[in-house]
Amino acid sequence: KMMGGGEKHSFKEVMSLGNGYAVALYGGRCVFVSLRRVKERILYESILRSMTMGSSPSQRMFFAEELVLSDDEYTLMEQHATEFAALGFEVEYRGGGAISVVGRPAIIDMAMPLDELIYELLHGIDNGAMPVEQERERLAMLMARRGSAAYGKGISSADAEALLQQLGECENISFTASGAPLMAEMTAQEIEAKLSKN
Repeated sequence: KMMGGGEKHSFKEVMSLGNGYAVALYGGRCVFVSLRRVKERILYESILRSMTMGSSPSQRMFFAEELVLSDDEYTLMEQHATEFAALGFEVEYRGGGAISVVGRPAIIDMAMPLDELIYELLHGIDNGAMPVEQERERLAMLMARRGSAAYGKGISSADAEALLQQLGECENISFTASGAPLMAEMTAQEIEAKLSKN
């Protein structure tokens, strides 16, 4: 469900609060926005769109990252090699649980530990029991959550405004893929109540 019953507005008078939140006017109403969750929503839709169209952009690494997985993890990763490739992973399967990651999703910050990301994605797959489309949504959700984990603090008002303009292009501007709200409205009555004399 969209804010405001379905009609789309643009965000105006955006001001970053410096703590991962921003305040803005949306359709004439004052809203407080979680920038991390907004980033998560944008990443989710972008990753899902890329996967549906073929694959997310990959970034080649200077040095391959060697990982050793359990037998179950290795089998699961091989079974879902197409999905991992669509996410932007370039992986060489060495056998015996060993993999070499030679390319990583370009959409994800280089500082993010690759092993943690791969383990989290593997453990998010329901042993291949869910339909492909649902599985892609799940993987995109996990990737987006990881990719936005450290986002938002110390962001400038100009960057917050640019981010909210991107959100305006999304299919859903109210919730993350897991259903967490992106923004909360502060009504005139609530402001008056907080400022009224007792």
